[in-house]
Amino acid sequence: MQVTATQTLSGGGVTFSGIKPSTTLVYLSLAAAKMSTSGSIRVRLGTASGLVSVNYDCVTQWLTATQGIHNSTVDFMMEYVSGAQHPGNGHLIFTSVDQKNYLWAYSGGFGLRLTGYNSVAAGRLSLGGQLTQLQVFPSTGTFTGGTANLITGG
Repeated sequence: MQVTATQTLSGGGVTFSGIKPSTTLVYLSLAAAKMSTSGSIRVRLGTASGLVSVNYDCVTQWLTATQGIHNSTVDFMMEYVSGAQHPGNGHLIFTSVDQKNYLWAYSGGFGLRLTGYNSVAAGRLSLGGQLTQLQVFPSTGTFTGGTANLITGG
């Protein structure tokens, strides 16, 4: 495992490129992630041809006194239900399950400090080629702070 890159979360998001074709395991860590509005943190995987925005099979659930479940077919997501006043932290793990067919599995956990909101998620994607990039972006608004750290191995 090696740290591929660390980026500050700002604006419309960040893209990690140059992921080695031999990569079979990716850890994405988010620390003190803040967004300008309520929404969700989204992740798209990509190949040398570009970022993929179809055929995701993802479900996320946020856990509080009242629970909500959301599905996505356009990206992997972690629910973020509060604005910039509450930074969030978590890990998202991507594993190459079937290298021949470029099938990736995803799971993650994310929590918002001082709110009691926690989010868990899982999913899969048949990428259609070697993973070379990963994008982190907000569903609405912008990132207003925080750090994203990508660790890869394989």
